[in-house]
Amino acid sequence: MRKLVFLLTISLLAFTRYSVAQQISVNNTISAQNLIENNLVQGCVEVSNITSNINGNVNNINSFGYFEQNSSNFPFQNGIILSTGNAFSAGNAINTNTLNEGEDNWGTDPDLETALGLTNTLNATSIEFDFISISNSIQFNYILASEEYYGNFPCEYSDGFAFLIKEAGTSDPYTNIAVIPGTSTPVNTSTIHPEVVGFCGAENESYFAGYNIGDTNYNGRTTVLTATASIIPETQYHIKLIIADQTDENYDSAVFIEGNSFNATVDLGEDITTCAQSVSLNGNIQNPNATYSWYLNNALINGENNPDLTVTQSGNYTVEINIPFNTSNCIIEDSVVVNLSSEQSVNNITDMELCDDMSGDETELFDLSLKDNEVLNTVPNGNYNISYHFSENDANSNQNAINSAIQNTSNPQTIFIRIEDTDTGCLAFSSFNLIVNALPDIVQPTPLNVCDDEINDGITEIDLTSKNEEISNNQPDLIISYHNSQNDALNDQNHLVSPYVNYAATETVYIRVENSMTGCVSTTSMTINVLENPQLPENNVLIDACDQDHDGFANFNLEDALDE
Repeated sequence: MRKLVFLLTISLLAFTRYSVAQQISVNNTISAQNLIENNLVQGCVEVSNITSNINGNVNNINSFGYFEQNSSNFPFQNGIILSTGNAFSAGNAINTNTLNEGEDNWGTDPDLETALGLTNTLNATSIEFDFISISNSIQFNYILASEEYYGNFPCEYSDGFAFLIKEAGTSDPYTNIAVIPGTSTPVNTSTIHPEVVGFCGAENESYFAGYNIGDTNYNGRTTVLTATASIIPETQYHIKLIIADQTDENYDSAVFIEGNSFNATVDLGEDITTCAQSVSLNGNIQNPNATYSWYLNNALINGENNPDLTVTQSGNYTVEINIPFNTSNCIIEDSVVVNLSSEQSVNNITDMELCDDMSGDETELFDLSLKDNEVLNTVPNGNYNISYHFSENDANSNQNAINSAIQNTSNPQTIFIRIEDTDTGCLAFSSFNLIVNALPDIVQPTPLNVCDDEINDGITEIDLTSKNEEISNNQPDLIISYHNSQNDALNDQNHLVSPYVNYAATETVYIRVENSMTGCVSTTSMTINVLENPQLPENNVLIDACDQDHDGFANFNLEDALDE
């Protein structure tokens, strides 16, 4: 028996799984023959020998069927479903119970366990058939949905699922084409899921569509995936579509295959942007009976009837392939956008900024070669010539390159860059500004006078920051620090901590003022004076006065004590 650990975040999602949403409809009364011939195969593919030897009939359950999107948000308009339970339960009406239909006497397909290296699977549903295609590749789109997307189950369990293909009539092993794109990893709930906090990290999370989406009765599902196989045209192959529970019959899963998506294809690849003068497009489906027509921007290119096409101008290219098939002709096609340009894109270059000198004339000496590494990081790896120019026209025509350090003539001043790939001739252009930033405008502080403490030895604690507002004239972007030497102030070293304890009654501290926006620095100095406290007599001072009226009271002049 499996152990479920409830995670708060996922459990809350489960409780809200049945929010108001439209669901798919499922018809589980259609035969396997009808499903494959009329709802899966499209185009230039001939199918035969359609069977379903393993399914839920042993438990009086129809475990495969036909689905329609209805008004839900399910990605496929229609298609076929294979389930480890009753296919009808996948949609039609909201089901708040866990889908776990099927008994342990409903067995498995041994080819699934052999292909995936699994054991102990049951409640399998498989549909298999032979097919012949006119092309050298076939593909179809699918989605895996499962009740296993719940709690910590993706970390512990995974129902078996595969699309197995091999050449018919051979003893060749099956190849599973239901894999994570670009890998040989089988698609299942253990290989596609987000992080389950406290149990396991995310696996191929970009292919996980979400929990409890609502258009089916399953806890979660993948995004749309594509199964692709390279084959020999006009050759018979055998394919098995299989899904099964693992370990026990609980927590059903299903695979949804898009209707009419099982077809022969030709693939010209991704759109192309290059600075090469020409590129070659390959539309070869390796069928000797195929005839090829090429189009540029929907206009037929006369005389281009080969499987390959050399492209020398930009545009939208389409290959149309016509193949005799049975008593008619099949047509397949694909398109690709080609952009041939001697100029390639380049990332932005940061401005080159220096601080002005004490003259304040807003001119400085700039060494443009210091930008070379940054420029190279904005283009693909290769061999490049980099040149800097005063005008865009000079950069475009490769004239009047700047070959030494220069002094700016305006502030800011734009410099234009030409980047040439010496291997391909590709060009890239960019620009940046020369900027001279002003030094911080500060106020020379007045001496900082403080009174000595009770010891009266000329040494005391001093709040240096009490001068900050005076020095900065209340400019908010200035950072002020205090130092024992001019060198320390220039190099931003050995900061004096406030409150500062002086070492002499009169001393000089050095002040660094940095503009936090530009990094420019001004320095100055300030005198600190520790003032001696007045000395009072240690003994009491006596003042005499005469009692003129003999009543015990007299008038005293306190100023008589000042001299003493």
